[in-house]
Amino acid sequence: MMFFLGIYDVCATIIGGTFEGIFAIRGDIFCTNPNFIYLVGCFQVEVWVTACCASLLLLINRSLDLISNNYADLLFEGWKTYIWCLFPFGFGLWMCWFTTPYLFSSLLHASFVNPYFGIPGINVIMSDVIMIQSIVVSVFLALTSALYMLMQYFPVPMAIIIASQFMWQASHGASVFTYIFINKTMRREAILLLKELVGANTYRIDPANPRSVHINPNWLGRSGGTAATIGTQDVDVA
Repeated sequence: MMFFLGIYDVCATIIGGTFEGIFAIRGDIFCTNPNFIYLVGCFQVEVWVTACCASLLLLINRSLDLISNNYADLLFEGWKTYIWCLFPFGFGLWMCWFTTPYLFSSLLHASFVNPYFGIPGINVIMSDVIMIQSIVVSVFLALTSALYMLMQYFPVPMAIIIASQFMWQASHGASVFTYIFINKTMRREAILLLKELVGANTYRIDPANPRSVHINPNWLGRSGGTAATIGTQDVDVA
């Protein structure tokens, strides 16, 4: 058990002392080296969770040794220890694959779930946008629920019933407009997509065989018009 825990202690030391030390010296943040920092963050979560669970198992093992050697031998003797080690190992892998990793930032020399942590302008803007979007969507949902519950149990005017139906539709459709009007990135992408769709239906006719137009002075003044030579043909230009 202690050998198993020691392996993860060494791995954690390599991550925290070597990789993150190099990141700090280079001044790396998630935006400058996203792939490698993400992989290190995932492995960091796996190592941390597995080491914590292994420490808990070691505590249980040592406690049983103090209470009763028979119970300790019954649960941890021989190959049974390897079976117990599979639980923290599996749980660590599950946390590595299905949870948000901790990403190192050289701005604060530590790891954070939010890759923009330590960048005040981005944090404030993103927090405000997310908060406004959440409030708008939540208000529509809350009003819809309240109005529907009200008209189910109490007599209400027809205007309230119509408003309830409208709020129910708006609670699902307003999110799109909220994202477009508040989120600059989504608004920009929507405008670009609209331009592409409009441009795809716009056609421009170009001549298949453009030829130069030459004025023939011998035809000037005839019938009050102007003569021109297009390619090898002479035509009158009114």
